[in-house]
Amino acid sequence: ELNECNENEYRCHNGLCIPEEFWEDGQGEADCLDRSDEIPDISYSRSCFHDPTFRCEEHSCRTNWHEFSCGDGQCVQKFDKCHNGRHILLTELMKLQGNLSDQCWIAMICLTQLVTEINEISCQIWLNNDLIIEYLQTCDTIFQFPINPIHYD
Repeated sequence: ELNECNENEYRCHNGLCIPEEFWEDGQGEADCLDRSDEIPDISYSRSCFHDPTFRCEEHSCRTNWHEFSCGDGQCVQKFDKCHNGRHILLTELMKLQGNLSDQCWIAMICLTQLVTEINEISCQIWLNNDLIIEYLQTCDTIFQFPINPIHYD
């Protein structure tokens, strides 16, 4: 649900409304949990895991940047490593096939670029031809991947 903000408010990317004067106020602290009200600070995501405060624990990553939330304020690209090891949990969960068909699971693993090959066949081969589309069509209309959720963000 997206909030409708007043004229004197800034709407964060996650829908939260903050006073407009807090938008890009350059005070070092973001007021939006997704930090969309400030210019991105690369050093923040590298050091936040040392800081067990609300601003780090409750931080959410920007989905349009294809970031994964490590749960401690750090955001990483795709399958980069989290300082706290959360990426390992994600990788292990994604390797579980569960009740997905072989073809659906192969398609999901290759599309997420979790691994470079499956069953000694390069994912690039699956991705470069229409076989991946056929494999995706074997997936149920609604399915969960990974089979166990790691976070809601």
